[in-house]
Amino acid sequence: QNSSEMRAKIDPSQMLSQLHRIHSQWMKGVANPLWNNASVLCILHGKQEEDVIYRKSIAFQLHVTGYELPDTVMILSKKGVFYVLSSAGKCRILEPVREASEKAMPSGTFGGIKVELFSRSKTTDCSAYHSKMVSSIAEGGELIMGTITKDLANGPIVDGWIEASRKAGVQTVDVTIAIGIILATKDTEEIDLLRKSAALTSKVNKNHKTLDHFFNAPGHE
Repeated sequence: QNSSEMRAKIDPSQMLSQLHRIHSQWMKGVANPLWNNASVLCILHGKQEEDVIYRKSIAFQLHVTGYELPDTVMILSKKGVFYVLSSAGKCRILEPVREASEKAMPSGTFGGIKVELFSRSKTTDCSAYHSKMVSSIAEGGELIMGTITKDLANGPIVDGWIEASRKAGVQTVDVTIAIGIILATKDTEEIDLLRKSAALTSKVNKNHKTLDHFFNAPGHE
């Protein structure tokens, strides 16, 4: 468990709300060709790479959890179950979210979203986890997994899942554009934050000299 995992803290209500919004938008537009008849949405983020500035898979993780979670498999099923296969440390961070989803199930809060965590250590046999994840795909119809195909991912956990899904005959389709549209859609709270940020930036720009002025000032070399 590294220091960043020890410090990380996720807001369960915020994460479940985001998952509910993503699931709802997917179900409303499920017949749209952009979803390519996917039975589940699968977001794969491999091991961390210093030279990678942006990937949609990272943007998805940040949108949902607020953090980048390397070497992690995330699957959202049509039934609203969100599976996460990751390291023990990352699963510990997400445990409060799993507990909150379980407590909210009877009332239907967050649209009945349920979170299931599959923790993997170096000695863990993930075959049972893989089988359950494949079953979730089958429940949604055909064995079709919607992915962000351009985001190549590799790492012990991700590689294991890719191999297991291939052996199970799971077909992958590209849902990059559809995911991008969802990530670009802001809720009321996000729009309010963007407005406040824009207003603050404008105020700072009006009351401070530009960088060009600073660098061209006498005595600055």
